[in-house]
Amino acid sequence: MTAQAASPSELPFLTWTELQEVNIVQYHCCQSKDEKLRLIEEWLELDSSSSQTAILTNLYYHAFQWAGKQSYNAAQLSTLFSIIRQLHAQCISTHLNNLEEMMTTLRGSITLHSVEKPPVSIEIYSVQESKALFNYLLDTYFRHYKLYKYAFTPKFTLNLLLRYNDEEEEIPDEVAQAEDKAPDDQGVAEVDGEAVVQREEEEQAESEPSDATAAENELRSVISRILQDRMKKLEGDVNAQMKALETRIMQQVTLAAGGGKKAGK
Repeated sequence: MTAQAASPSELPFLTWTELQEVNIVQYHCCQSKDEKLRLIEEWLELDSSSSQTAILTNLYYHAFQWAGKQSYNAAQLSTLFSIIRQLHAQCISTHLNNLEEMMTTLRGSITLHSVEKPPVSIEIYSVQESKALFNYLLDTYFRHYKLYKYAFTPKFTLNLLLRYNDEEEEIPDEVAQAEDKAPDDQGVAEVDGEAVVQREEEEQAESEPSDATAAENELRSVISRILQDRMKKLEGDVNAQMKALETRIMQQVTLAAGGGKKAGK
């Protein structure tokens, strides 16, 4: 199951929680893109040799580039950094689809920093800035949601294994019993005769498979086919539901992004 999204009242204030004003000044002092990427890498405490590092650092870099065009101040940049980090952490917290929960969290976090109503909320962004930020994240992070999910969540493989409890046939060891009881010559002859009959029966059983064994094998085959068919149907139903949910969310993303562009004009 996916984690439930927190309500706006349960979400934390994000301004200055991770980036302080001195960090923003350091970022603005960087002369090149590479310097800015290395600084973001230090903020996130990432391993430079990991392929995931490049994905994350570029995510924040382009977000800050966009924020620069919006003339964000230090408090707004600090909040933006933490909102993206919160969003990404929720995305990779599960390998299941949690788009709706993430959308709820994003709306709540932006609202929390868009209305001056202490101690419930604070106004870091204006109404127009809030709409622009929401549309930007829809058009970037949410549009590539499946790529982030694939790159940062562990992969799971489901293997179906069937086990059967075969009944074991116990065959009495007359020869051993005869030796323990130290029988006379007649008794030994009788035991030898029974042993010969038993070996003949075993050889016959090995040479000709019993009807019970053939029926059991056929039953196993039928059960396996039924289970495979049901697993395929279940997989198809789940994929269809996830596809419908993703289509609905992406339609919202496209409409919101289009509305934001029209409003910008």
